Amino acid sequence: MIFRTVIITLLSMLLLIGCSNDAELDTVRNKFGQDYSIDRLTKYEDDSIIRVYKVSKEADEKYQIVQIVRSKGYKDYIKFMVTIDNDSKKISDIHIIEHNETHDYGGYVTKDWFLKRFINKPINQSLKIAKIVSENPWEVTAITGATITSEAVVKGVNLCIQNIEPILIIENYEQ
Repeated sequence: MIFRTVIITLLSMLLLIGCSNDAELDTVRNKFGQDYSIDRLTKYEDDSIIRVYKVSKEADEKYQIVQIVRSKGYKDYIKFMVTIDNDSKKISDIHIIEHNETHDYGGYVTKDWFLKRFINKPINQSLKIAKIVSENPWEVTAITGATITSEAVVKGVNLCIQNIEPILIIENYEQ
């Protein structure tokens, strides 16, 4: 009886892991569409950056690196997708996949007006939180009343920025 329970538990865990991977790939595929090639780059993944994909069109030297990252927010982990363009070396998109932040201020983490603060930020330097107004290209204005949530997103983006350098060097070299 115990053996049967262990087997059922293990099979259930494998099914959940497989579904999670498919959901993340589906998120990337939904953003880019069927015309794009999506290759997983597992050697750049870890506990925080849980998925890395190279997204490109056939016969195009330009590509984007999509990283799905987890960062601890105020209440729980925030899981989001950061897209970096290899040509411009800037953040081209950020998308919150899931969060359990408070419904009032922390819930603003999914709003376009907050996420647009990251678009076109250069990846040559780590980002920092600005409490009132960002004055420098590497600053992102925090959500008022949700500084911890804002810092979690910036921390996750900075992990992606740190992770991107070896990816761009190797991927550009292999092309």
